[in-house]
Amino acid sequence: MIKVSNLSKVFRTEEIETTALNGVSFEIMDGEKDITSSYDSFDDNKILILQ
Repeated sequence: MIKVSNLSKVFRTEEIETTALNGVSFEIMDGEKDITSSYDSFDDNKILILQ
């Protein structure tokens, strides 16, 4: 099992602070499938889709 609890990510520059994740929690149980990760090279965003 993979367990993530209270995950946060903040991007900072000299001028601005942007919160990307705030308090995200999830579990992936053993045997789970259909987990898709997508990377968008246009704006460097990574998207994780759990089905």
